[in-house]
Amino acid sequence: MSYRMQDSMLGSPGAVRKLLPRFQERVARIGVLESLKETKRLDPNAKDKTLYLWDEPYYKRMWLEKNYSVDHQKIAEYFPVWSTVEGMLQIYGEMFGLDFQLVVNANVWHEEVKLFAVWDNTKRGGEFGKCCSLNIRYLFQ
Repeated sequence: MSYRMQDSMLGSPGAVRKLLPRFQERVARIGVLESLKETKRLDPNAKDKTLYLWDEPYYKRMWLEKNYSVDHQKIAEYFPVWSTVEGMLQIYGEMFGLDFQLVVNANVWHEEVKLFAVWDNTKRGGEFGKCCSLNIRYLFQ
């Protein structure tokens, strides 16, 4: 086998073994995309039957509900919004050296939108970064 692989583009069976998992992931992704395209094609509310990148989360949710009885509302019960947001901001803070501080009584366009001040953490000088608003309702739909 190694002798025959020598003249091919990959060069060795080890290179094939290294490439194979990535190939399998891509083939599996194609199968998922075909399922999502079919789900959109069968959706009576979809005027345009083309599956766009921004359609994927919506139709993936529909597909999971139909084929595997996945109830996203039940799953969401195990992930309360604020503890999830706090955990996410803590991870971002550790990764990027930032501190997020909730701005209390911020003047925002909707009561579910929260405003955070973003600071470099003290190891990075503690300088003020930028404010960013976080629309919790949009984030967890």
